Amino acid sequence: MSTITFFGGAREVTGACYRIETPGKNILVDCGLMQARENERDANHAPFGFDPREIDALFVTHAHIDHIGRIPKLAREGFSGTIYSTAATRDLARPLLEDALAVAEHEREEPLYDERDIEKTFTLWQEIDYRAPREEYGVRFQLRDAGHILGSSMVELWVEGKHLLFTGDLGNVPSELVPPPDSVDAADYLIIESTYGSRTHEAPAEREIQLERAVEDIAFRKGTLLIPAFATERTQDILHLLNEMLHFKRIPEMPVFVDSPLAIRITEVFEKYPALYNQEIQKLLFEHPDLFQFRRLKFTKSVEESKHINDIPGPKVVIAGSGMMTGGRILHHAKRYTRRGG
Repeated sequence: MSTITFFGGAREVTGACYRIETPGKNILVDCGLMQARENERDANHAPFGFDPREIDALFVTHAHIDHIGRIPKLAREGFSGTIYSTAATRDLARPLLEDALAVAEHEREEPLYDERDIEKTFTLWQEIDYRAPREEYGVRFQLRDAGHILGSSMVELWVEGKHLLFTGDLGNVPSELVPPPDSVDAADYLIIESTYGSRTHEAPAEREIQLERAVEDIAFRKGTLLIPAFATERTQDILHLLNEMLHFKRIPEMPVFVDSPLAIRITEVFEKYPALYNQEIQKLLFEHPDLFQFRRLKFTKSVEESKHINDIPGPKVVIAGSGMMTGGRILHHAKRYTRRGG
């Protein structure tokens, strides 16, 4: 008899981690960071509710930190099985995990793992393609496109005659860059994320108009538009939209800065996987192969380059992390430009 146990991501938003016990085998889906608890630091450092040495395989749905953030800790505590995901998820995971370690060290917090644990993690990682069924450990499995971010997956498992589907994060349809989720006809057990299940998001066209008007307003006032943006997906969405607006002369040219070393690394990963974009974007690439590159765009990696942004007169756009304005370079820009009034 097989059982499913939830060690996070149930009755809470973050920390996705689900164990499937089959006769003689133990499988995990995701191993993410707890981020929405008052005692999240203690929760992340606490022992797992299982022995990591007994886990045979880990399936990763996508590279958001609440789904991958404790994987090196899992390796540190004895996990030596196989990690499965798409190649894009694997390549996105590395800079995100390295950045999380750097942030912990910078803030003088006790890290969950070190660089050796990251190295061990990626020696265990295997890429698999979408819709390519495989069988290991007496379990048949495949990944389907979840349409959430680049490389995101739903995990299908066939265990003891039962069909299990773990969706990971789904949507938000339509995405600027990635296709909609694959259709799945049936499953015996559906484990589905519902963080935004009760929320109605504005239409993409409305978000695009809001961005266009914000840029036009900054151009008129010769000010600075600060855009707090997550490094993964949101920054790339914004770059694509700005590129498109500039191409069709819907907004005037002005300096645009991506002031986030992590977002720069993530954008480089996005550029490796054009086959994972939606059909509209793939058609666009034939005419305009530089999806995230345009004149007067500047990627600022170093602190000195970031400081130099202050010397550039407006109008200008600065895209920086963190997306929730809880840290990162966006805070320095906000303090500077709000004092000056734009």
